[in-house]
Amino acid sequence: MDPTTSNEELINAFNEIEDADNRRCEGNVSHECVQDTVNMVGDLYGEREDFALVGGIPLQLKVLNHEEAGPEVLMREFGSRRTNDLDVMTTNVQELSSIYRNSEYSQRDHLDLDFVNPSLFPGEGENIITNAENVRVQGYEIDADVRMPTDTDLFYTKVHDEYSRQSMGTRHDAEYMATSPIMDIDAEKLHDMVAGKTEAQDYIEKYLQF
Repeated sequence: MDPTTSNEELINAFNEIEDADNRRCEGNVSHECVQDTVNMVGDLYGEREDFALVGGIPLQLKVLNHEEAGPEVLMREFGSRRTNDLDVMTTNVQELSSIYRNSEYSQRDHLDLDFVNPSLFPGEGENIITNAENVRVQGYEIDADVRMPTDTDLFYTKVHDEYSRQSMGTRHDAEYMATSPIMDIDAEKLHDMVAGKTEAQDYIEKYLQF
């Protein structure tokens, strides 16, 4: 900044930046705005069967919900994770988007909803939605019914393409899922899902030893 700027101006500039940051909902599921987001999504889509939550948040919810894991494991594994969106994979992107836009969902106070077309996961996307399980999630201030993929299907979304495998957060999720005793990964089904995806197969075998 210009050397003639006063200390007061510096402080005001810093406070403006800090206020802007504080207006943004992000974090792991221990953060209030993320909890509110999950509850809101449960309210909006709890009766529907045409979507599944994917990405990092559903894995955290699975950990939070597991009787042998819970908040302690969640904070150890994901305590530094900061995300500002929730991925909703659906066969009805337009309809779910419309419900979202016409609701009281606050873009300031909640995570952004990122609606994902199942074609992102060729040959498997619609199956992942069909196989998703309606789960009652409880913990912290979360009390919601949400649809989440099976452990195997969610694991597949973490390794199916190069972009996913290069993302630090997604890579951590895949490594955690491959090694955690609370995850129920069907190895035979997984290898069928990645059939023809040589790089994904190599990644699973070489780096995840799965």
